[in-house]
Amino acid sequence: DEKIQMTDESKEKIDLKNIINKVIDKMGRFQIVVVFILSICESITSINHILTSFHTYTPDYYCRNHNESKCEYINETAVYTCEDVEFANDDWTIVTEYKLVCNRRYLAPLISTLYFIGVTFGSISCGILSDKYGRKRIAMICLCSQLFLGLIISYTSRLEQFIILRTIQGFFIQGLQGCGYTLLLELSPNKYRTIVACCYSLFWTFGEITIGSVSYFIRNWKFLQVYLSIPSILLFSLIWIVPESPLWLFTSRKLKVSLKSIRRTAKLNNDSYYELIPRKIENCDVTITESPNLGDNKPNPLLIIFKSSILRKHAFVMITSWISTLMGYYGIIFYMSNLPGRHTNFIICAIIEYIGSIITIVIFNKIGRKMPTICYQYLNGTLCLVIGVLSLWNTNENSILSTIIVILAILTKASVGSSNFGIAIYTAEIFPTVCRGASAGLLNSIGRIGSMTAPQLILLRGHYGDLLPLSVLGCLLLFSGSLIFLLPETKNISLLNNLEEVNKKWRKMKK
Repeated sequence: DEKIQMTDESKEKIDLKNIINKVIDKMGRFQIVVVFILSICESITSINHILTSFHTYTPDYYCRNHNESKCEYINETAVYTCEDVEFANDDWTIVTEYKLVCNRRYLAPLISTLYFIGVTFGSISCGILSDKYGRKRIAMICLCSQLFLGLIISYTSRLEQFIILRTIQGFFIQGLQGCGYTLLLELSPNKYRTIVACCYSLFWTFGEITIGSVSYFIRNWKFLQVYLSIPSILLFSLIWIVPESPLWLFTSRKLKVSLKSIRRTAKLNNDSYYELIPRKIENCDVTITESPNLGDNKPNPLLIIFKSSILRKHAFVMITSWISTLMGYYGIIFYMSNLPGRHTNFIICAIIEYIGSIITIVIFNKIGRKMPTICYQYLNGTLCLVIGVLSLWNTNENSILSTIIVILAILTKASVGSSNFGIAIYTAEIFPTVCRGASAGLLNSIGRIGSMTAPQLILLRGHYGDLLPLSVLGCLLLFSGSLIFLLPETKNISLLNNLEEVNKKWRKMKK
């Protein structure tokens, strides 16, 4: 193990973990800059996750040989299959380029599903890798890889190439989001953790506003793909400023680097405590009152989760919450893409979601995480069921009822977004540092079953109407909301580092 000795003239023993906590718990100017930089990860993720609904948007079309028909037409007594289709507007999407309609219509939702399969594997793989090799290092790899793939995708000329590259890009997109979020929370004070997480969440809405606005003017998917790479280029130029997580360095026994990182943070924060941290690291003698649980022979982070009955229970509840919330969120997104005024809907929805996130900051700081998240889930489920029932009587796109459905869909998406924020906070707070990245990756990846299923679920609209898919979404959200009663409240609780602290903290709260 790498050890440092930290001594001064008085031979005072210094607790390294205590030094880290004291520096991080002061929200200085440098940490504010770090929040801004790492929050760009969320905008990049938002743009790319939602971009798939714009890629697969299907404009109105008709048979070139028979303007009043789409896929089939009747000529006298015979039924003919349309050999070529004409699209009614200037949108140039993957659907229009490769004519993914009629007997090829299943390929459009398949593209979205395969993208989220890449997201799923990226979530769990990069979470484990970040626990082993560091948050920042894996985030950098993911950032560069997804940027390169995004630019290459715009030059593809075959559907197979697009699908493969887009799926691989999803892997790195989710890795960037997970590592960035974990790193952000580990560099933030306990009392500001809710605000920091909400700021991170607000950048998701910035991404939504960006894609809604840009796609309104740029209707060609290839040009849109290139233009939306700009946030990644911006992040690449700034992320070098961000330090590695001192908590991760501490639990990985990289004590020299941890001390150097926290000293740099204190200096850039203009923290007076900086003067108390030794300058010459090589000549230091560190005595830490609490030894990290991780060494060269680290246990698999996933095994740590399943080793504890408390963490197993938390994982089960969070898996259900992630699946239902992501299915609800992307289900509503794909549902809204077929409603009138899709660009305007996305922008309005992003603005409402932005306001909702600010309200969530206040609620989570005043009340806590548990009850607001439960209420959000119940509200989301109820709204989905109401939309499904109203759709039974909606036969005219220009009717008042159709407008009500659009408004409810916008509110549902904003509400599910706020619920997703609460679940993300829980995931980071109820798992210890030794497996926080892996747990976030595991739960997020299993939760991606929801986002993978959402396009296929909405596809059922063409066969069974809106009620069936929206009822499935609503019931799952209500069920997952009920399970959250099993979780502890985590407001104002310091991030736990190892399994021993988990058992001590949560068993004590249970009693």
